[in-house]
Amino acid sequence: MMYKSVARASRGIARVVIALMAMAVFAGATEASVVISTAATQNMSCSGGVCTPTAPQANLNVTDLANMLASADVSVATGTASKDIRFGAPLSWISSSRLTLDAHKAIVFEQPVTVAGTGAMTISTKGARNGGDYLFAKKGHIEFWDAHSSLVVNGKNFTLVKTLPDLAKRVLKKNAGRYALAGSYDASQDGVYTQPPISEFGGVFEGLGNHINRFAINFTTKTEFYGAVGLIGELYGLVQNLNLDDVKVTCAIPDDDVGALAGRSSGSIKSVMVTGHVEGYPDPNVDDNVGGIVGFSYGPIANSYSTARVKNGAWTGGLVGTAESEPGIGIASITNSGASGKVSSHGNAGGLAAAAYGAPGFIVGSSARGDVDSLLAAPNIGNQVGGLVADNRVNVSNSYSTGNVTGGGAGNIVGGAFAYNSASIANTFASGDVASSNCNACGGLVGANSGPVATSYSTGLVSGSGSWTGGVIGDDSTDPGSITDAYWDLDTSGISDPAQGAGNKANDPGITGLTDAQLKSALPTGFDPQVWGQNPNINNGYPYLLANPPPK
Repeated sequence: MMYKSVARASRGIARVVIALMAMAVFAGATEASVVISTAATQNMSCSGGVCTPTAPQANLNVTDLANMLASADVSVATGTASKDIRFGAPLSWISSSRLTLDAHKAIVFEQPVTVAGTGAMTISTKGARNGGDYLFAKKGHIEFWDAHSSLVVNGKNFTLVKTLPDLAKRVLKKNAGRYALAGSYDASQDGVYTQPPISEFGGVFEGLGNHINRFAINFTTKTEFYGAVGLIGELYGLVQNLNLDDVKVTCAIPDDDVGALAGRSSGSIKSVMVTGHVEGYPDPNVDDNVGGIVGFSYGPIANSYSTARVKNGAWTGGLVGTAESEPGIGIASITNSGASGKVSSHGNAGGLAAAAYGAPGFIVGSSARGDVDSLLAAPNIGNQVGGLVADNRVNVSNSYSTGNVTGGGAGNIVGGAFAYNSASIANTFASGDVASSNCNACGGLVGANSGPVATSYSTGLVSGSGSWTGGVIGDDSTDPGSITDAYWDLDTSGISDPAQGAGNKANDPGITGLTDAQLKSALPTGFDPQVWGQNPNINNGYPYLLANPPPK
């Protein structure tokens, strides 16, 4: 078992967001593609059970494909003419035929594929080593009616499972196996779990874009020194392409790692979406890590999103409680991911993560959109509240936060994106309001900062009272030259003094106040037009990140 380090350095819009993030990974997936749709077959050659394109952009009629599958195996391959395969229409067949999808780079499932008989599927993405993959967007998923059907993905056989108890039973026998969810499953029929149904998992669990609905766990009995609470207790394998809808995860004992998918992870989480409610232990003097998807992560999280309401815990985050890189265990990173549920904590709270520690970990292309608050000061833990990350010690780029951030109690640190930061921040913005009744350091972007900040801005109202309050940074301890091209809105922030970009330093070099009209009229000096865009109909007219745009 992996134990966490005890060292401490002090359905609608979500599906749109995750689809946008997933499609951004394969931005070229519609340019040179074989599209399976209701349109007439065009630029395709089908012979001997193999269909290949004769031009970079081709279409295969879905009925034509289903008719071929009715009597024989069929392979749809991009060959050398195209790169990707995209499902733009639902496909279903009843026979025992195998459908092989062989893409030079990506396969995008935007509509359901149903193996309604005893048929089989093979998925092959030759470009997997250089960015090629398969993904599920919009209504896309793969469903098998027969759990004995064959599924092969990139040369590996997967065992199909139809229920959560069946998965748990198989994992108990073979922890490092490869399993795939044959179709969506309503876990409410299992009742409320009192322990994680899967205590630990080191294999591959492929969700195929399917859903586990209404999974519920109420953890009440401590079984180890550090409890790991979730659908999986300890994850050190891979979980991907899975939706957990309307979960209810609660923990009634202290000092645990709590998340909907996993309590603790040193493995990989990819393309996982969570909705529902995740709650840690409601005591300000314990050390719970609570997150929408995972409580404590030593590994990568990519293309994942949570709208879950997350509350309680000393370290509470919308996506992950604490992300920490540790030699010999893993490198924690968050890529193209986000959270939009409200986050509340009695200690430290972040819209995306409460804490992110350790090189070479990083956060890139990610966002937090929910309100964040910490209204009870925990005397033995501290009180940091950030719209994106509360305690940040990893490099962050191309990310943003939009939720309002509220701190309570005495001596707290509050920031629109980060409460405390000691790493590099670049191409990041915060637009939520920042409020605190008694703040050591409050800033529109960062509360207390000791790391370099570049090409970033904030627009939210900053109304902290206490030691230091600034348009961009509350308390800046960096040397001159560490801050470059950082801006705040003189009109919307409530801080109209151009000298108050940092609360503790008048005219802090590199920080500039701009009027609302100036921020909306053109990209500020230093902002790269290859990174930033501006449109009156996007992000309320403020600069937005081209690779990480806000949802429409």
